[in-house]
Amino acid sequence: MRRLTRDEPSEESGAALILTAMVMFSLLAVSAFVVDVGALVAERRILQNGADAAALAVAQDCASTGCGPYQATATGLASANADDGVSTVNEVCGTSPLPACTAPPAVPTGAGYVRVQTESLTAGGSNQVPFTFARIMGFTGATVTRRTTVAWGGPAALTSQLPLTISVCEFNFYTGNGTAFATPSPPYPPYPPNERTIYFHTKAPMPSGCPSSQAGADLPGGFGWLATATDCATPSSADGWFNDKTGRPAPASCDPPEMAAMRGKVAYVPVYDLVNGLNGNNGQYHIEGYAAFYLTGYSITGQHRQRSLVSSQFPCGGNDSCISGYFVRDQPAPGTIGGPSMGVVVIQVIG
Repeated sequence: MRRLTRDEPSEESGAALILTAMVMFSLLAVSAFVVDVGALVAERRILQNGADAAALAVAQDCASTGCGPYQATATGLASANADDGVSTVNEVCGTSPLPACTAPPAVPTGAGYVRVQTESLTAGGSNQVPFTFARIMGFTGATVTRRTTVAWGGPAALTSQLPLTISVCEFNFYTGNGTAFATPSPPYPPYPPNERTIYFHTKAPMPSGCPSSQAGADLPGGFGWLATATDCATPSSADGWFNDKTGRPAPASCDPPEMAAMRGKVAYVPVYDLVNGLNGNNGQYHIEGYAAFYLTGYSITGQHRQRSLVSSQFPCGGNDSCISGYFVRDQPAPGTIGGPSMGVVVIQVIG
């Protein structure tokens, strides 16, 4: 007779169950990792966008209006870039009047800067990005922070569409050594008072203390023109020497319609502090920095004459050469920081 017996679980079956449980747990852990780490990555991107926008906005304000309500500006921009409309800004620091940073970054000489740090914030008020699957492993969430540093200062180089240069003496005279500019700034009209007239190589009255360029007191044979590259464009850099263009007329490449298109716009005007004293095409100007000049009119010679948008008259007559307009400040320009602030400003992300 065959004995009837009860089968006992084998060791192999138990091991399979344990292995299956381990695989399931691992898959669950990987799922938790993928989903929740993805949420952290998304939050970092959002916070970085907010920090970038906030720092750029505060830098723009600091370059023009003395920073203003910087905390409110930063918080508003950071929150506007958040998917849920809320974000924490737990640090705004930099150049005075901003609070000083505890670990100041390296910035270009003479430049100002602002550093903004954003931090995660939920609609419920938590500073943690909530986890979903990782909760079963005991992790509730994580705090995310991002930081951006933006500097502002004078440009290291520019290409001017008005190939004229003025002396630093004239710039200082008309702007109170770089402290007094036309208010309000563009767009115009209405036009502010005190439209300026800048003369080139003329007997007309010059600002007190500034040498007249008549008969070469500034540059022998110089009329304030810089040699052009193409059209009216004049590339130059701060702390560099650049060739003059001799003669009173505008450069041949700068045709009348092209120059006329500059009227009613802000021109980046190179400001020179030294000349090499040589005649003709050997003459050079040493560029210190760049002024922002809102061009209202000019009178050079021939077809290069446009009446002032303010007075409806030519700004000068006879054999005089001149431009009219306003020195304005904080006109943003592309490029890198590296020159003095004389009205043109570069805003640059540095960290």
